[in-house]
Amino acid sequence: MVALPPLGWLSWRRAHQWQSGRVLYAADIKKNPDAFDLQNNLGVALFRDGQYEQAKRHFERSIELAPDWWTNWNNLGGVLELEGDLEGAEASYLKAIDRGQYYLAYENYAKILLRQKKYQQTIEFCEASLQLLPNNLSLWQVLILAYYRSGQVEQAKSIALQLDQANPGLTMIQLLHDGNESLGEN
Repeated sequence: MVALPPLGWLSWRRAHQWQSGRVLYAADIKKNPDAFDLQNNLGVALFRDGQYEQAKRHFERSIELAPDWWTNWNNLGGVLELEGDLEGAEASYLKAIDRGQYYLAYENYAKILLRQKKYQQTIEFCEASLQLLPNNLSLWQVLILAYYRSGQVEQAKSIALQLDQANPGLTMIQLLHDGNESLGEN
């Protein structure tokens, strides 16, 4: 019975820290600054709050602590991409893929290649990646856009029609339109 009040206090304090991921992870990092996952998670929270430079520092710290983890490399790539460092983002996404075959890193890498108008490289990467991730609609979308933007319109249409037949509720034409808007027509 004597332990209940202190435990109640600790529970209340912890619940209060849960008001946001940023507050929770910042509190936990004070206790364990060498936790790579906490560094990464605080970076994600800061990124979501628009604090990109601070997020970048935490992703870099996470990489120092766990260089073989894939998520921190992918997240650093996101910050570098926002900063306009497309080559740095490309390298970070590749490191994420090499370390863990993280599906989001595949998507991000394909999109960054497309943004840089590296259409043939995008096509080759997406085709190889779809052997591993055949149900990844984002990769299919980027592949179709790469064919389309490189002037191979018939190939883009052919893939879109095949996917449309395999997924009747999914409109590949809408995906193509959405992809052009979200990735920019550059």
